[in-house]
Amino acid sequence: MGSALQRPMPLYKDMEAPVISGCPKNEAMNTDPGKPFVVVSWTNPTATDNSEVPSEVYCNPASGTNFAIGLTNVTCVATDGDSNIATCSFSVFVEDVQAPEIDPCPGHQNEVLLPGENTTTVFWPVPNATDNSGITPSVKCNPPPGSLFPLGLTPIVCTAIDGSGNIASCNLHVYVQG
Repeated sequence: MGSALQRPMPLYKDMEAPVISGCPKNEAMNTDPGKPFVVVSWTNPTATDNSEVPSEVYCNPASGTNFAIGLTNVTCVATDGDSNIATCSFSVFVEDVQAPEIDPCPGHQNEVLLPGENTTTVFWPVPNATDNSGITPSVKCNPPPGSLFPLGLTPIVCTAIDGSGNIASCNLHVYVQG
């Protein structure tokens, strides 16, 4: 009684990755007004596969999400039924072009020279500044508070600079009387 052993049929394993098309191009954008980010949306790429089963494409980060100031790399991935993977990537550069805000600018300073003096030291509060990035910008006044001022009118400029190099300024003056 001889029974013939049957060999199992080899299973077909797909070794070919899907093909992604329509990968977005690199993009540069400005932040949304008053925000440290911009919402970026794109049409997701599509993928085809030799198995003729559609492959979903997922991007990380996803379209329609917030992109912070700076460079973000986006990777899109398609996986077929046999776990073959195809990727494409692009970059989104978000630039902060919004100037900081100075509030409040110090008021004008009026001083009187003491008898026998030809200069006087004048102080005022350095103004506060805010920025859409959420990082407090540096503020400097020229000349700075605590400087010596001669008789007459001296203009002063207080300048705020954010991390992206955007500048805002306000003006005041010191008036020294004799």
